Amino acid sequence: MEPFSEVIQTYPPHFTNDVFQEASRYFALHTIDGNEVLLMGVREDHFHITFLEKVYVLQNGVVIQQKELMWGGGEFWGSLAPVLFENGTIRVGRNNEDDLIFFYYRFEDGELEFQISLTEMVDGRFLYRNTTMSPAPVNSITREEFERLRQEMEGNGQTVEFNWHPLAELG
Repeated sequence: MEPFSEVIQTYPPHFTNDVFQEASRYFALHTIDGNEVLLMGVREDHFHITFLEKVYVLQNGVVIQQKELMWGGGEFWGSLAPVLFENGTIRVGRNNEDDLIFFYYRFEDGELEFQISLTEMVDGRFLYRNTTMSPAPVNSITREEFERLRQEMEGNGQTVEFNWHPLAELG
């Protein structure tokens, strides 16, 4: 846990004192693409992490918070659980009645960087974005391009399980 424990201690006590509270905070330690990483997640129900709240990386003995992840909305509803693929790609996103959005991130030189987002619209359109620029230019693509880009990001599709623990376990 050292030196990540200092980061966890900065979370307000109401995030860590009740395992069964709504939207409880969880953490997972993992090595991703050679980087020691602390992932902070939030769960909406008692079973699934609904989105990745913060990511920290240990670099030269110092814990560095990474850029905020875009995850597809400002609410829990419809969030997809974060997925780590064997190739080091992290996918977050949203699936609701309007669309299916995947945001892909990878570590580059020890920093978690946005790669692309892919959207499947309810009306059958497919969209691609490769920047976090606001407003972000969005490109229409075919279903085939969507699937090719998705496979490019997800590699062979094999995932690595995060071992999530409630912050409350740290007492």
